[in-house]
Amino acid sequence: DVENLSPTVLSEGAFIASHNHNLWHRRLGHLNHKGMVQLKNGLATGVQFSDSNSFSRCVPCLEGKQCRKPFTKKMKGKRAKSKLGLVHSDICELGELTWSGARYLLMFTDRLATSSSIKTKPQNLRSSKWWLKTKLKRKLKY
Repeated sequence: DVENLSPTVLSEGAFIASHNHNLWHRRLGHLNHKGMVQLKNGLATGVQFSDSNSFSRCVPCLEGKQCRKPFTKKMKGKRAKSKLGLVHSDICELGELTWSGARYLLMFTDRLATSSSIKTKPQNLRSSKWWLKTKLKRKLKY
């Protein structure tokens, strides 16, 4: 009989709200200061914490706000003077196998974009060296 059931208290700690604003900040996905103040001022019930102006530094939030200089400034004057002078590569897994059974897509960029599919990741370096050597008739410097 559901109507006659009474709640059972497992522990007193289960009903005590945390008053630590840093804990709430982390629990709420690193909510910003303005959002935390709104919560304290009645936006949600049951959220209580001490003075909202005393937020301590949150390392993950600070790291997320860091920025770095664009690559263009770092790379200025470092352009390739010949084929394979500066090669960028990337490999990604395809959602489905290709008709030839390849699972990965290998992309090279060197003033022209070229891609090749490979069946397994271990083929990556082997096939890359062979492809670059035969197609461009040059050795890759690394």
